[in-house]
Amino acid sequence: MPRDFGQTEKPDSSVRDDSQRQENPFCQSRPRYLLQSELAFERAVFKHPKLSIFRRNATTWEVLLMIARADEQQGPGLYEIVESVETNALGQSALLRFLRERREDGIIRFNRSPQKQSKWTLAISEDLRADLLDLLLLRQQAR
Repeated sequence: MPRDFGQTEKPDSSVRDDSQRQENPFCQSRPRYLLQSELAFERAVFKHPKLSIFRRNATTWEVLLMIARADEQQGPGLYEIVESVETNALGQSALLRFLRERREDGIIRFNRSPQKQSKWTLAISEDLRADLLDLLLLRQQAR
């Protein structure tokens, strides 16, 4: 239901009013600092030739994080990834095509599972994983 912007709402007691905000200079600079750090993160990802491909879409970014989180020896299966994404910004066939294109680019490795020959597991290079973790750590430290 759309909010009626003509009505005034009772202020939430958990939110400090402007007089409290002005007393603490950190409260004034913190939002700007957070926005600046997010902007720096987005720009750094955009400039990275491999990470930027994934950041263009919420689903592909989610997939990259899922692959990077997994153990390389027991990496997630191709179809497990496709079926477990929650963002759904891409359909399953488009996501499969994207993953196969990244295999052709050499960004994602498809490995045969040692337990099941018909299963393909996914992995990324250690360099790409390290670059991703470095950026995420810098972003986290800024918060």
